[in-house]
Amino acid sequence: MELKDIKTIQEVADEYNISRQTLHGRLKNLQEGIEYRRLGERQPILLSPEGVKKIVKSTIEDYENMSKEQLINIIKKGNKRK
Repeated sequence: MELKDIKTIQEVADEYNISRQTLHGRLKNLQEGIEYRRLGERQPILLSPEGVKKIVKSTIEDYENMSKEQLINIIKKGNKRK
């Protein structure tokens, strides 16, 4: 793993268009110290590459299960999921 592979919650939120609150809620499914690390109160949370894969997995599965029309509607709405 290289330093460039480590991402913050905000970077993942921006890259995958998932709200930070959703990602914070999914942290309970990750192992602290292995897949993510808290730097301190009101400081960024760093995710390992494995943590990033695991935290966005359900979102990717949601997109894979959508019909073509649903995906087109999401794109037209500016990728805002509801």
